[in-house]
Amino acid sequence: MTMNFRLIKASIVTLLGTSAAGRYRTIGFQEQGQAATEVKDDDRSVQVYYRSGDLPKQGGGLSGPFMHNTTYDFDLTVSKPALVDLTIMQNPLSTAGQYAAALAAMQQSSELADTSFDELADVIFQIIMNAENIDLGMSTPVANRWIRNIQKDDPIPRGELVVLTGSMQLTCKIDEQVSGEALVAAVPPVHDVTLETYQTDSATADPAKAGVITGG
Repeated sequence: MTMNFRLIKASIVTLLGTSAAGRYRTIGFQEQGQAATEVKDDDRSVQVYYRSGDLPKQGGGLSGPFMHNTTYDFDLTVSKPALVDLTIMQNPLSTAGQYAAALAAMQQSSELADTSFDELADVIFQIIMNAENIDLGMSTPVANRWIRNIQKDDPIPRGELVVLTGSMQLTCKIDEQVSGEALVAAVPPVHDVTLETYQTDSATADPAKAGVITGG
């Protein structure tokens, strides 16, 4: 039996993938017959990770079900073309005017990436917290579904792109069952026992000289 925390991750990936409508890519989701031109913002992506889980002892019986407080991370990545020749900013011989123009262009690229990230976080939040998705696409109930934080990193120039990454964190509570594993009977070890005696004069024979040799 597959545990529910794994099924929920797969369900979230499917939910985000089927809801993308060309606004982003979902890492791990297999597009079905979608042309590349239909993904208008394939410079934006989201990837889902099971981050951690808490299984409090008071939340279940010894044989189950077990309460599982789960945490999932959504890694968000956006990129925009760098509207500047980065060599100008890296060249100590660049003039003040060239450097100022390059810096302004870089700030503009960073602003575009920042706006794109905010929009992506908005879209993901609306999908996950939609009342219709209260069970995150699962056929079994999911409790306490909640996006509890959004974090954004600084934009970073990488070659011809300005890349901005960040994350959203989702928590929810589910029940886990134990299917039980078939027990394999232990096989007792087999010992080869050989009795060895020492031949001595019967008058001086020492019974302690007899012994047992065992071999696996």
